Amino acid sequence: MRKPALAVLLFSLVSTSAAAQCDSCLNRTVTVNVFDGTGNPVKSLGKANFRAVMHKREVGIVSASYDAGPHRIVILLDTSGSMISGAKWKAAVAVAEALVSWASPQSSLALLTFTDHVEDKIGFSHGRKEVADELAKLESTRWREIKGPRKTAVLDALLEALSLLQPAHSGDAICLISDSYDNASETRQSQMNQALLTSGVRLFGFAPLDRRESGGSSVPMSRLGPGQVRELTETTGGSFYAFTALWDRIGFSAPGQVQLSPQDREALLSASQVLSFELSEFYRLQIALPEVPDKARRWTLELVDSGGKRNPHFQLVYPRLLANCQSGEK
Repeated sequence: MRKPALAVLLFSLVSTSAAAQCDSCLNRTVTVNVFDGTGNPVKSLGKANFRAVMHKREVGIVSASYDAGPHRIVILLDTSGSMISGAKWKAAVAVAEALVSWASPQSSLALLTFTDHVEDKIGFSHGRKEVADELAKLESTRWREIKGPRKTAVLDALLEALSLLQPAHSGDAICLISDSYDNASETRQSQMNQALLTSGVRLFGFAPLDRRESGGSSVPMSRLGPGQVRELTETTGGSFYAFTALWDRIGFSAPGQVQLSPQDREALLSASQVLSFELSEFYRLQIALPEVPDKARRWTLELVDSGGKRNPHFQLVYPRLLANCQSGEK
C-alpha cells in the first residue's frame, strides 16, 4: 500500500469515528471482560458493582449489561518469513482454527493474511466455512518453496483490518496472530493507536515466541515488537497472549517436521478458549465522563461489593485509555 493511500485511510478512519464521538463526548460505551480468581468469566454483575475514576473525579456508571453477540471479528494472520517455519507456524494456525471453531454462532468472521502487504482476504460476506477452508489450505502450504524475503508490516495490516470494520460498532475486534515484529510498515504506532482509540475497536494479540524473543530480545531492524503490541491491546481493552512452547528445546531451525507436544496443544487450546470468550462475550458499560477530555486520558475501573468496598479478587480487562473528542474543544 502506498503512502498516499495509507494517509487517506488513516484520515478517514479517525475523522469518521471522531465525528460520531463528538455527538456525545461525555457519554461513552466501553466493553469490559471480568474474570474471577480461577480465570472463569463472571456474568452476573450490575452497574452498582463497577466504580470508575478519571482525573480524580468520579465517572458515572449509567448502565451495565452483559452482551453475548452478535459481533464482528477480524482474524489477522502473519505469514511472513519469521512465522512460517516449524512449530511457530503450527501454533499460529492452531489458534486461528480454534477461534473459528469456538466463536459464537452469531459472530461474523473475516480473515486477512499478510507479509509486507495483505495477501489473502476473506471478508464478512463469506461464511465461516470459507474461513476454515482457507486456514486448512494455509496449513498445508509448502512455504519453503515460496521464494522472497517475506517481510512483515504489522501496523499496515492492522490498518487494513480496521478498514473492514468501518463503520465500527461496539464489540468489534481484531485478533492479531503474529510474533509482532514489524520491519516494513509505513504506518506509525502513534497513528495506529489513535485510529484504534477513536474507532472503539478492540485489539487482541497472540504471539508465538521463542525463548530469546519472550525474554525481551529485539529483532534487528524491527520497528515494533511484542511489548508495543501488548500496549496497543491493553489501550483498546483487549488482551495479549505470548506463547513460548516446549519446541524451544529443539529450536526453530531443527531439520524435519517439528510437531507440537501434547502439553503445547493443551496450552494452546486453553489460551484460545479464553481468547475466544473475550472476543465473543463481555459487559457493555455506558459511562458518563466528568469532563470533556482534551486528549486521550487514562482512567481506572474497578469492581466493588454491595458496601462499596473494592473487590481485589476479580480481573478486569477494559480500555485503559479513553479517546479525546477531536472536536476542537480545549
